[in-house]
Amino acid sequence: MCVLLLEFHTHKGGLPAMASLWSRFVKRLRWHWEQGVIIPRLGQSPAGAATGDGGSGDGGGDDDDGGGFGGVSGPDHTAVLIHQELQMLNCCTVSMLRHTGRRRRFYSGSKGRSGSATSASSSTAGDTGTGNTGNTGTGAGTALCADAAAPSPSPADDDEDEGDEFFEAPEHMPDSPSLTAVAAAERNDAADLTRGVVARHRSLTLLRSGEPVCIPLTQDGAGVYMTEDMVTAQQEIFASLGSNKEASSLRARLQAASLLSDMEAFKAANEGALLEDFVRWHSPRDWTAAGGGGGDERGRGVLSERMLTPGNLWQECWSSARAVPVARQRTLFDYTVEAEKVLHYLETMEASELLAQVIPVVLDAGFVTLASTGLGSLSPVRDYLDELQTDLRDVRSEDTHPRRVDTDRCGRALDSMKLVEVMGAYAVALLDRLGPAGAGRADVVGRLLTGDAVELEDRGRDGPLVRFLLAGGRGGPSGRGSEHHGVDAVPDSKEFVLRCSARRPCFETSQLLPQRMYAQLTEESFRIAGAFAEDHSMM
Repeated sequence: MCVLLLEFHTHKGGLPAMASLWSRFVKRLRWHWEQGVIIPRLGQSPAGAATGDGGSGDGGGDDDDGGGFGGVSGPDHTAVLIHQELQMLNCCTVSMLRHTGRRRRFYSGSKGRSGSATSASSSTAGDTGTGNTGNTGTGAGTALCADAAAPSPSPADDDEDEGDEFFEAPEHMPDSPSLTAVAAAERNDAADLTRGVVARHRSLTLLRSGEPVCIPLTQDGAGVYMTEDMVTAQQEIFASLGSNKEASSLRARLQAASLLSDMEAFKAANEGALLEDFVRWHSPRDWTAAGGGGGDERGRGVLSERMLTPGNLWQECWSSARAVPVARQRTLFDYTVEAEKVLHYLETMEASELLAQVIPVVLDAGFVTLASTGLGSLSPVRDYLDELQTDLRDVRSEDTHPRRVDTDRCGRALDSMKLVEVMGAYAVALLDRLGPAGAGRADVVGRLLTGDAVELEDRGRDGPLVRFLLAGGRGGPSGRGSEHHGVDAVPDSKEFVLRCSARRPCFETSQLLPQRMYAQLTEESFRIAGAFAEDHSMM
């Protein structure tokens, strides 16, 4: 995209053409956001999926909540700000898809559980009315059996009341343990969705009840997705608070929103849980097991010293946390606001700021192209490539969010790039002229690029090359013809093109017009062609 922008600026109409292209690009970005489509090829690796064990110190690793929307890594602070903003837009899109999927599954789970309860109540009432007390099937099982045993309506029934069908309930319903187990599993799954449970821990159990710890869905922290300018703004706010004890406490509270959200989700997933249960799952380093040199009078482990300090932030957050699943929490990362900020920044960007971020990217692309030619194996070309890389590092080192083009640094980088191109062209021409590979030509070319003349020995490593040159380029080191190495020092023909401007037919009054003559010479023939213009306006 950066190369295309500069191409429009250089060859397609200047700044108006570049602005038109950028406007269409930003409109396409808005379409991606509104339609929930990820922007491809931004170099964002998918974040690690949850293992189901939690205890990783990051709230259980909610990178894939089962809705099919895996997380992505945050913006790369080593890239230019435009690239970071595009990555931020992808983060907003992924967060929107994940949050929407959570809420949809949460409410569908609630409806499924209430629907099962209603069906079961209706089934119980029907069984009571018919005197059936031996039916242990669920409402779904009762409806299935009743539908299978229902008799076909008779013609007399149709005559009595058209359009109505009546079914007789069976007097005895067979027990169906399999259907009962399936319905119970469905109710449990619906309950887990409502409470925001991902899975049950394989080893941790609640200290009070002994039940397995339920791993909850958790939110992405508010500081997970931040561009470089957002980090700078946050640091400035924290620095403005001061360095006293109250300021430190306030900074900790501002950064504790993610911790409070994780505690509320954990409480919703684990009824009756203690702070110790949460610490064992969320921060295992702050828990000493009974067999590890610690433990209380009941043989359990103990919290770390920092967790037992009076007024500890974790204790305060735990006491104020409510049991709220993540689907009903207020999002820490407001993806809608952040996405609109990104689009507003891109829509209102000045041309000078856009060029200041585009030009370094184009220079880097040019360096990659030059380095991929393979000429870096020649020491003179390699030295110029190293110098170019240093100049490009100076262009990028000052700021990833430049407001104006640094013409001095960009000029030095362009000069270095020109030298690399010239040296590369010299090297290609010499390599093509000096015969096939393996004839010692790489070393000779390297010496020719650094000096005017090179002495060759007729023996040793220069011997094949000397014989090749003395043979007029017709034969290689093996004596074979040039068709084996694609080099022919003697041309089959020579071509000449003569161009000039002259006044014809009248030297004094005619205008200057272009004239051209072409000549081709071979060993057996020659050909001459001319194209001459005359001014007939005054004739």
